[in-house]
Amino acid sequence: MEKMNTILSNHPDLISKRGKTISFEKDFEGKRLLNAEVNKLYKKNIIISDQEFINIVIDSYVIIQKMNKIQNCNWDISELKAHLSTGINYYYENNTHVNQIPPLIKKTANNQHQEDIRKKFPAELKTSDGHYVRSKAEMIIYNFLYINNIVHSYEKRLPIDEEVYCDFYIPSSKDRPQGVYIEFWGLNNDEKYLERKRFKIDIYKKYKYELIEIVEDDISNLEEVLTKKLLQYQIKIY
Repeated sequence: MEKMNTILSNHPDLISKRGKTISFEKDFEGKRLLNAEVNKLYKKNIIISDQEFINIVIDSYVIIQKMNKIQNCNWDISELKAHLSTGINYYYENNTHVNQIPPLIKKTANNQHQEDIRKKFPAELKTSDGHYVRSKAEMIIYNFLYINNIVHSYEKRLPIDEEVYCDFYIPSSKDRPQGVYIEFWGLNNDEKYLERKRFKIDIYKKYKYELIEIVEDDISNLEEVLTKKLLQYQIKIY
């Protein structure tokens, strides 16, 4: 359970926050929710961002803790924790793109501002497939990708030394050797946000990553705008 305990100890605020949003009355309801979360870890070669992975672990832990408070619970709590720990270990062992627990990174001005943005806009909006994002615009983009069967991850860390997370990432395919990143720029009246935006754009240019940029005005006509932008990278909407 070392990996699980490390993740839990690093995210006490998230545990508290998720504890306020996850609710059920019967232990079998909790078991159903727990199985739904843990089952996400038992798929090979899936794309899960660091934040999504952490959310799965945190949500599962919160569910177990709430089940522990139910009188006459039909499940042994230590076995439920072992169930989650086994799922975590399976995920690490069977997904080649994962080799360690999402790292703790030395603070910089830019990633400190990123943390501030995450605290200001917590991931509380639920998407069509049950994930959580931070804004209505991100939810619209996420649902568009999901409905059109475009494999993607949310808030994936870029594979570089700098601590940078994209809004969305579409992995490479046999017809497209490079993955494509999507950024939504929303806070045009916040100087720190604009500074972070410039920093991230420079990062994409530095590493020659493919980037699609979406702005607020695009959201009302997202289907047309994003379809055209995706087509530039051989990603077709049918």
